[in-house]
Amino acid sequence: MQYFYGHKWKIYIAKGNKQFITTDNPIVEWWPPPETIYGASFLEKIKYFALTPEIFIELKYPYGSEKINRKTLYEGEDDLVRMSNLLLASRAGNFAYANDKTLLEEIVLGRENPGALEIAVYKKYDYPWDLYRKKLKDTQ
Repeated sequence: MQYFYGHKWKIYIAKGNKQFITTDNPIVEWWPPPETIYGASFLEKIKYFALTPEIFIELKYPYGSEKINRKTLYEGEDDLVRMSNLLLASRAGNFAYANDKTLLEEIVLGRENPGALEIAVYKKYDYPWDLYRKKLKDTQ
């Protein structure tokens, strides 16, 4: 647990129309594909998790001030909430949970018919790994 304190914390508070979901895998880690044999360290791996339907926490590499940043997301920033939900849902083992069924239905509909937001999440989080895996496969 002490390792988490070394990260730079950013807390998002959802005050718009959307809330955060959680899954059976509540903490999601993401890091870019390795450029060396060692890969990313624990602090370089970004962690995401929803603490409550209104609170989402992002832990990044420690730089800058030690102060915890807080950002309130209002109605115009609901896409940030949706983007976070897509990331959490894409890394779920088997289950996703929400106190509003429509949040989960939106994710399913976006999976069946991807829109701009779903494509942006794919390009940011999954596409670099797809390229990396293809490169590894091609070198074997």
